[in-house]
Amino acid sequence: MKKRIIIFAFLIPMLLLYFPMQINAQSDQWIWMKGDNNFNGNGLYGQQGVPSPINNPRARAIGTDWKSASGDLWMFGGIGYNSSGQEDYLNDLWRYNVATNKWTWMKGKNTTAAFSIYGTQGTASAINNPGARKQCASWTDLSGNLWLMGGIGYGGTNVWGYLTDLWKYNISTNEWTWIKGDTISNQPVVYGVQGAASANNKPGARYASTTWVDSAGNFWLYGGYGLNASGTTYGLLNDLWKYSPTTNKWAWIKGSDTLNGKGVFGTKGISAVANKPSARAYGIGWADDVGNLYLFGGSGNDTTSYGWLNDLWKFNVTTKRWTWLSGDSSVNKPAVYGTQGVGATTNKPGARSSNISWKDKNGNLWLWGGYGFTSNSIGFLNDMWAFNTNTNKWTWKKGDTIRNINGVYGIQGVAANNNNPGSRESGFSWADSSGNLWLFGGYGYDATHTITGRLNDLWKYTPGILLPVHLLSFKGEMNNHKVSLDWKVENEQNFDAYHVERSIDGRTFSEIGEIKSANLRTYTFVDDILKIQSSTHLQKKIYYRLKMVDIDGKYSFSNTIAISLTSEKSFTIYPNPTNGGFKLLANNGITKVEITDATGRVVFKKTYNTNGSINISTFNFDAGTYFVKVMDIDGSFSQKLLIVQ
Repeated sequence: MKKRIIIFAFLIPMLLLYFPMQINAQSDQWIWMKGDNNFNGNGLYGQQGVPSPINNPRARAIGTDWKSASGDLWMFGGIGYNSSGQEDYLNDLWRYNVATNKWTWMKGKNTTAAFSIYGTQGTASAINNPGARKQCASWTDLSGNLWLMGGIGYGGTNVWGYLTDLWKYNISTNEWTWIKGDTISNQPVVYGVQGAASANNKPGARYASTTWVDSAGNFWLYGGYGLNASGTTYGLLNDLWKYSPTTNKWAWIKGSDTLNGKGVFGTKGISAVANKPSARAYGIGWADDVGNLYLFGGSGNDTTSYGWLNDLWKFNVTTKRWTWLSGDSSVNKPAVYGTQGVGATTNKPGARSSNISWKDKNGNLWLWGGYGFTSNSIGFLNDMWAFNTNTNKWTWKKGDTIRNINGVYGIQGVAANNNNPGSRESGFSWADSSGNLWLFGGYGYDATHTITGRLNDLWKYTPGILLPVHLLSFKGEMNNHKVSLDWKVENEQNFDAYHVERSIDGRTFSEIGEIKSANLRTYTFVDDILKIQSSTHLQKKIYYRLKMVDIDGKYSFSNTIAISLTSEKSFTIYPNPTNGGFKLLANNGITKVEITDATGRVVFKKTYNTNGSINISTFNFDAGTYFVKVMDIDGSFSQKLLIVQ
């Protein structure tokens, strides 16, 4: 970047140069952290209980995941490939340490099709282990123990089937405990009295249910595919259950006690006793910080037929009422992506199942991928969406609007805008203690193949903040020695203020002013740039950004703009006109100054070697018009000077 010479005391209007800069180089970017960039990897187990940088789980899908109180990410089972290359069920338990970037094989077999070892109900043992299985339910209790229930796989009788067994894993002792349920497969539901907990109640054999943990530590289970109460028929379920780890009892809370129940949507945005989602499997769920449970999509029934769903529901655990928030009341609806990064009431993910979900540290709900609908076709997806629970708006954040896309892995461990996991379904997901979102494996597309397979790649995504305001533009310009900043916005809701920040290096910012939200579309802030000048140094550029803060204290930064304080082809003389002399500042070492009169005669010529202020006397000059020529290593620049006596 070229240096220029400029007069110290005042600045004429100058050329504005502004450009966007990424404030956080990893916000809304994927990083490929571990694993293979092609499918069907065998993994490397290493020694059980010993972390290693080369350990890696084998490729798999539709298993079980947890985050422990320590922030470690845990994963169990699923379906992968055995040593003969055939699909089979897994029961290996893995721990991933976010800080060390290492996997540890903690428990279970490094082979497939292992049977359950139940031991004594309620008694932990080092030899106890759930059998190999897929699509089981999972929870983490308030003490940090990991729980799983049911799924499809191997019970304790060497028979494959639908399971009802409930297990607890104690991280500190590395032991499993069989807590509840049956050791044999394909057992029916026992509903009991709706709303009443009982030791005899049980959800029955099922898989692909949606689960939550509420703020009181209760476990919740919704739907899935399984047996009815008579044990004679399989189908989709829409029953809602609550389990108390303290009392070890299940209670049937809501929904139908029959199969394939239709939804009762009611009015969008309004809760009602009669409202209920339809029967479904492979939906996803979130629990917010005040006890509400959210349910999205899956494969199941609308009011009349079967297909893929994109309805979003909220369940209030206090009132025990469902509210239909977003999406469609019928199946197989396409996505409406809108503008990437911009929330809108018309935006909506397409109908889908087997996608994955996270909740970020600000309470926003995120979903990714799955199998379902883009705006015009159906297939494997890799689009990233965020739902703001304050504004009830979906935002398409990342990924593609078309199906069946290969992954862009980039360099392992390095974030990049172009990085993107390949389209897939049934992956594992976690949100770590720092708010990063993690994705492992699933079934879909690797970096190069045009067919699908099972994956074992581990990805990290750092989400940007969603605020109840949309920044349309942020610009600035230099006028009359001051910087005028202007920004345009829309959709200010529950928003507090814009904090204007300035930096001399583009890295370290300090606040210089605040403008409160006034529900306007355009805001302006003026900065007196001379306040940061000194007699020995003048900035070439000044950087600005906005810190946008909502009423809950959540905030996000705008793009950064850089204001150029130097002109490409001119400089300024002060004072001008002059009757005794003028001043300029030399920032470029050796500087030549030459003054000519109106006839072209040189009346002054001198070379300076300084990075400071230069004072030039004009007392011996006649009144009239002169031209000052300044020359440095970057070239020469001229300006008219008027001398008066």
